[in-house]
Amino acid sequence: MRNLLPEEILALEIVRSITNSVKGEASQGINNTAINWQNFKEILSYHDLAPFAYLFLKNTDIKIPQDLHELLKSTYYFSLMHNQRFWSEFLRILGVFTDKGVDLVPIKGTALLEELYEDLPIRPMVDIDLLVRRNDLKKAENIFVGLGYQKELLGLKEQYWLNNQYHISFHGKEIKDLPLVELHWGLDYPRQRRIIYPELWARIREVERGGHKIKLLSPEDNFLSLTLHSRRFGKALGFKSVYDAVLLLKKYGDSFDWDYCFEICRKYQLYATLYFMLCQMEFLSGIDTLEKVLGEFKLSRTKKKKIQDFIHNNSFTTDVSSGKKLYLESHFLLYDSIWEPINYILNIPKEQFAKYYCLSSYTKKADFFYHFRFLYIPLRLVSNLFRRDSFKIGQREQSNLGSDTYLFEATGYSMWPFLVPGDKIIAKIIAIDNLKSGDIILHNEEGQVICHRLIKKTKIDDKYSLYVRGDNSCSIERIPQKDYCGKVIGVLRKNRMISLSGPGSHMIGRIIVFFAPCVSYGMRIIKSIAKNIKGG
Repeated sequence: MRNLLPEEILALEIVRSITNSVKGEASQGINNTAINWQNFKEILSYHDLAPFAYLFLKNTDIKIPQDLHELLKSTYYFSLMHNQRFWSEFLRILGVFTDKGVDLVPIKGTALLEELYEDLPIRPMVDIDLLVRRNDLKKAENIFVGLGYQKELLGLKEQYWLNNQYHISFHGKEIKDLPLVELHWGLDYPRQRRIIYPELWARIREVERGGHKIKLLSPEDNFLSLTLHSRRFGKALGFKSVYDAVLLLKKYGDSFDWDYCFEICRKYQLYATLYFMLCQMEFLSGIDTLEKVLGEFKLSRTKKKKIQDFIHNNSFTTDVSSGKKLYLESHFLLYDSIWEPINYILNIPKEQFAKYYCLSSYTKKADFFYHFRFLYIPLRLVSNLFRRDSFKIGQREQSNLGSDTYLFEATGYSMWPFLVPGDKIIAKIIAIDNLKSGDIILHNEEGQVICHRLIKKTKIDDKYSLYVRGDNSCSIERIPQKDYCGKVIGVLRKNRMISLSGPGSHMIGRIIVFFAPCVSYGMRIIKSIAKNIKGG
């Protein structure tokens, strides 16, 4: 596990204060001047911690910037008013559903406001999430229309939502300040047209809150709902569902039915998803009471280790550029078999497809690319990997990294996306004997240092010849041993270190060596055809 930065330690203590796992003692030892407040603000935003941060920091000696203090204060009071409005609207909706004899169950934030946050109703909420039986959808729609809502299909046919989704949204029609409502009939995307898991309806309980009788999921189903939401939302590292789950287990303690949870995991292959959530809870809460439960999971030791390392190393990552990588990596960790995430990627829902490729959701353009995604996805990959341009390296900036290690600045595009203008390239003098095909190396060319990828090497009479090629070139150059300058072992990009010396980077390098000429040649043909058409 990597060492946490001061702002990350502070955010971790805020999470633990929500669950009363700590009282803020460790924060007294944090060096106030060492905290990166901009990074701290991004962590609070990503993990929905701002309202809780205001209360926590009021009780410590840590001095925060005035503008951040005002932001946290306003967020705190906004959450109080916002949640009160949401709760009042939920009670209005519930009253009509009860009169019509239609079962309605609040889930996620709506259910937890009174279940877990009755004394501190500042949990961030975006919408009101409600669950009904699938057979009651038409009745529910008529009720919402009568309450001033209208269904939002976003230009798609209703059958698409019913076949491929688990909820439909409603928003105010004439009363514009009505909150967004998501009406669910399932807790996850259907698998092979099968709703995940309808058993929960047999365990619905009824409680009384403020004079109102409210149907709620059982504690176990509530817990599994939070677990599925983290996976489905594409934000598996987010803290909100995790501190919800910690509070839920804390409230129900020994009465919590783990045998039922394991049975649901076995039936619907949710072991990895549940293990991921429990590891997050252990990491954030700072308690080891979950150790016995974690030991019950029938997952490989390698998978468990990968999940733990992924959580420990990436929980505080807010860099947008890392989002897609983490999104894909998390999907291969959150499913029990390798085929489930592959199937998900091949049959990704339109919303997730548009979000991942930065397309406007529910537009004709996104719809077109989605229908041809089996061509679009590899073409996007190819276009990102290969871009024709010359690549040269600027003057060496500093040499205080060691006698055999140097730092350069990138000034071109031919090695993109490994190297882009402004990247700081870390190069090390490594014996030619240790170089492998796919490595990125530096060589001297008429007094200029050039960066290319090693294709192969030969040795005649104790003298090496290196054969290199730019990723966007079809031609191979021969470099004599005397012109070899070193190997690129890492890149500094936006204050983040990207290692190019691991086995993963080497494998990618070998793949590029194999495919780069075909792609480059194909791109030239396409450009030539396009030029002729334009000229004709």
